[in-house]
Formats: sequence, structure tokens, C-alpha cells
Amino acid sequence: MDLDTQIQKCVDDLISLRDENQVIKDLMNIVATLNAKEMNEWTGDQLSRAGAKLALLLINLGQYSAECRMAFNSTYVFRVFKTNSSFIMDNDGTQGQKWAQAKVKHKDIYDRETYENYRSEAIGALYKDIERLVSVIQSRLKMLISEDFNSRREV
Repeated sequence: MDLDTQIQKCVDDLISLRDENQVIKDLMNIVATLNAKEMNEWTGDQLSRAGAKLALLLINLGQYSAECRMAFNSTYVFRVFKTNSSFIMDNDGTQGQKWAQAKVKHKDIYDRETYENYRSEAIGALYKDIERLVSVIQSRLKMLISEDFNSRREV
């Protein structure tokens, strides 16, 4: 499989992850809703509710991220075990030839490992992005509170 095909497969897989995982779907819906308006058009109550919902969903996303990382780690360990077993059991050829044959023999496991790593990294990046979004919402809420306080003080 060439690199362009692999990249497209990863993109397709991430899109399907969004469709399959309800937490990611909920997060994307909130982000889309927030993105539909300018930040200054949101009321403090709306921002507060969105921030709280995002923060609650982060808990579930963190759990999913850990599960994705565990899937990657287990796939990696399994591939290393299978490759090493094939290398040890193969009596034909030089060490280099034996390693090459063992790697080719378990390429499907390596492909799965690559996908699991990609998924783990993508979910981790999404987690950090949502974390930053919550922080931005909190900053905007502080600014709204400050503006409200200053306007009351001037009256």
C-alpha cells in the first residue's frame, strides 16, 4: 500500500472514529455549535454550559484515549513477539534474511500497530485541543465577568 493510500485510510478511519464513538461525536457537535457564532456573540451562560459539557466529556475522552494507547501497546508487543518467534524458528538464511522474512510475514500485524498508534495519537491530540478550548472558554468567561463588574462600578 503506497503512502497516499495509507494516509487516506488513516483519514477515513479517523472520520469513522468520529462516527463510531459517541463522546467524539458529542464533542464535535459542541465545537461545531461554538464555531457557528463569533465568541463575542455567546452569552456567559451559554459559554459556561458549553465549557462544563466539554469538561465532562473530557473525562470520557481521557478514558477512551487510554484504551487506544493500551490497544497500541498490546499490538506492538504482540508484533514484536510474533516477529521474534518467526526469527528464532526460521533456520534458513543469514540473520538479515531471517529478520526480513519475519517482518514480511507479520506485516499485517505491523499495519494494525501503525493504525492503533495513529488512532492513539489522534485521540490524544483531540484531548489536548478540547482542553485548550475549555481554557479559552474560561478566559472568555473571566473577561465577561470583569466587563460586567466594571460596567456596574461605573454606574
